Amino acid sequence: MSPLSSTFTGKVLTKLGKVGRDEIERFLEGVVRERNFYEAVFEALSEGVAIMDTGGQVLLLNRVARRMLGVRPGRKVLGRPLLDAIGDDELRALFTARGHERLDHVPVTTAQSHDLLVTLVPVRESGTDSLLARVLILADVTETRRHERERARAERLSGLSLLTAGVAHEIKNPLNSLRIHGQLLEQALTEATWPSEIQGERSARSAAIILEETQRLTRIVEQFLQAVRPVEPRLVRHSLNVILRRAIEATAPHGMEPAIELELDLDTQLPDVLVDDQQMTQVFMNLLRNAAESLDKPARRIRVSTRTAGPMAEVTIADNGCGISPEHLERIYQPYFTTKYNGTGLGLMVVHRIVEDHGGRILITSREGEGTEVTVLLPLPERPTRLLAEGKRPS
Repeated sequence: MSPLSSTFTGKVLTKLGKVGRDEIERFLEGVVRERNFYEAVFEALSEGVAIMDTGGQVLLLNRVARRMLGVRPGRKVLGRPLLDAIGDDELRALFTARGHERLDHVPVTTAQSHDLLVTLVPVRESGTDSLLARVLILADVTETRRHERERARAERLSGLSLLTAGVAHEIKNPLNSLRIHGQLLEQALTEATWPSEIQGERSARSAAIILEETQRLTRIVEQFLQAVRPVEPRLVRHSLNVILRRAIEATAPHGMEPAIELELDLDTQLPDVLVDDQQMTQVFMNLLRNAAESLDKPARRIRVSTRTAGPMAEVTIADNGCGISPEHLERIYQPYFTTKYNGTGLGLMVVHRIVEDHGGRILITSREGEGTEVTVLLPLPERPTRLLAEGKRPS
């Protein structure tokens, strides 16, 4: 049914014969201008909007909706069923399951990891309540959700920081004492005379285990303190390529075995960036160690690359390891969350904070059984504007 009622249409047609040609032309010009104006507004909307007739055929579809729905470039959709044009699997599954049922802000995560709120409402003719069309509205809330997660993470960190002083006093100091007395015990056991060699070896091993576990607990406490009591980075211009090579050398004794194929693709033209080299070395060492520990295939590979990405320097560390499940990927920055037997659950939390303190971002994509790719983005320093010498003018 046409959006215009038959009564209104009849009135317009009746008056056409009584109106002069010039007036009709002016009226039509006004209609065209108004149509162009509404089209421009429709295309300028930040939400994706699609309007369909009662049978589900597309009447109007703006650019944002085409992108969100995954419609292939150049594909004709007007006059055709909306379901046939949808390229995104998650949205297709939603509309296949729900059909033309009314949807009110239904959350959907697309195949491209965009968080959308989907609304589908009927448009009815005033007075008769008969269905004229259906309007689909797609709102991208990816950034909003990301900010919400960041806000929640900041609140958790704020709560944890209140415990810092107590943890430092109640745990770290006794651990230092335990370490010192463990070293004295180990020395005494080594110098002691034992009835049998086996007893001496067992005692020495027990003392060594005490020292190892004390050192592990000390490391956990130090990581905790570092996470909740951050140190202001001392920003100096450094080459990320140099820092990466240093991190690789430092990581080698702790898991970067010769059997691992390490592929380097470092951009030699990458500008220096303003970073705290010690903190950034820690970031890369942590990511490299995580990559090495995830490798579970005979052919074990880690690829490290750098490049310029607009106003940012981009560092990517990718592996072909076990990957991370989607449910674990959502929790990787949470304190104490770990899937490792000897993990503390604080490493990535510290990495995330350091990168953010440098004005950067960290992006992690992963597929179970295929591997993980971690991208660190750091802002490039602005180039100073060259000023003309006093008294000189451009030629």
